[in-house]
Amino acid sequence: MGKTTQLALLVSNLKKHGYTVTATKEPGGTPKGEEIRARLLKGGLSPEEELSLFFEARKYHVDEVLKPAILRGDVVLCDRFSDSTFAYQHFARGQDRKMIEARDAEARSGLEPDLVIVLSMPPNIAFTRFKSRGGELDAFEKEGGEFHKKIHEAYLTLAREKPENHIVVDASESIEAVSEKIWNIVLQKL
Repeated sequence: MGKTTQLALLVSNLKKHGYTVTATKEPGGTPKGEEIRARLLKGGLSPEEELSLFFEARKYHVDEVLKPAILRGDVVLCDRFSDSTFAYQHFARGQDRKMIEARDAEARSGLEPDLVIVLSMPPNIAFTRFKSRGGELDAFEKEGGEFHKKIHEAYLTLAREKPENHIVVDASESIEAVSEKIWNIVLQKL
């Protein structure tokens, strides 16, 4: 299974070991962010509109969820952050990377992830797994196979560009094996 399952397992492991955890997602994480998420997942937006909405949601998320959690001393786990914007909007949609970098830096207000775990799985396997769960496809999931190949390659490219805080984990292994790898990575970082 994917990132949602692995995030829940990591939260559970951290709590068992006495950590206070804030787990959140992007876009989303706040009432306004959830409204934006729903709009994005319906589709029908231009790439420029998508990008503006992602940054609007990120700004709310940083100010209302991430910064307060960090100030409390929580371990903060976020399902998607800046890399997703670069993967989808730059690598797949072709928007200008420098412009995205500038707008992302502004939306993040100086926050930088200590660790980014990239769950890597060939897009065709990921899509087959998703379909087997019977979920309804959102606007992004309805994009063609080439789009998803670009996204997958984008995450791997970003991980190669930032080896100081990015680690790629093969997500095609069993849930337990992936969870154990993630747990060991996080323990080393903590």
